[in-house]
Parts: sequence; structure tokens; C-alpha cells
Amino acid sequence: MKAATAPQASERGGIPREGPRLARVTPGLSKSTLASQLDERLQFYVKVLAEMRKRLADPGYELSDCAGAFYMSERSLHRVFEEQGTNFSEQLYTLRMRLARRLLLDSHLKIAEIAHRVGYRQPSHFAKAYRRFHGHSPREERRRAGMPTRLCTGRRAAA
Repeated sequence: MKAATAPQASERGGIPREGPRLARVTPGLSKSTLASQLDERLQFYVKVLAEMRKRLADPGYELSDCAGAFYMSERSLHRVFEEQGTNFSEQLYTLRMRLARRLLLDSHLKIAEIAHRVGYRQPSHFAKAYRRFHGHSPREERRRAGMPTRLCTGRRAAA
């Protein structure tokens, strides 16, 4: 038996997948009101991501910290992430790995320094997380980009 798939936004009159759930919760709203509420939720999600980006270097940053920044409960913030098909931890990990890649390719910082800037206390834990996310190590990332793998070692070149 073939599993039923959710209708695409175009099949629902352009309303995203959260629309049917919100329509049940708020009966009697027009499509434009519903779309407006969805836009507000998406705008709030973007604000949450901006707040998270500010705190990427904090290794102890948690859902409770983020919820506190918006004066809301952890459960309410968790629902915001659920509406986007993700969760806080997954999104934090993704933001950290994307920033790490950008720093690896656009700077000459040591890998250990990059690890600290994206919230990892131990460079080895960062390297494992990076490999899991990108499929290769931070050093390999730089090698593929044609950058020297021994950057900013603090050692002087032999004369």
C-alpha cells in the first residue's frame, strides 16, 4: 500500500503545510488572514535564527537561553521550530557548521580557533562534527580549496 503524501502548496491554494493545522485551530479566518499569520511566524523564525547566530560561539547555548531572549517558554519556541520542520539543536548545529565552513575558506584562522568561534571547546570534537556534517575534515576542506593546510601555526619558516 502506497503511503499518502501531503499535498503541495500549489495544490492547497498556495498555503504552506502549516496552513491546514492553523485553519483547524483558528476556524473562520480568511486565507489572507491565515497567510498573514504564517508570514508573521516565518518572520519570527528568522529573528530567532538571527539571535542564534549571535550566540554561536557560546558552547553552553541552549533552547532555554534562546527562549529567554524572546520572553517565551521553551515549549513555545520548540513549536516555532517544529513548524519549520526542524528543532533547536539541529538548527544550531547547522548554523555552526555553515559558519565553520565559511571561516575555513575565508580566513587564515587556525582550525582550533575556528572550533572555539563556533562553540566547540575541543578542536577534536569540532573536527568530528564537521566531518559528520560535510563529509570530510576541516583540513580536507582547506586542501580541496587549494589553501595550505598548515595555516597560522605560529612557527617561523626555516631560513
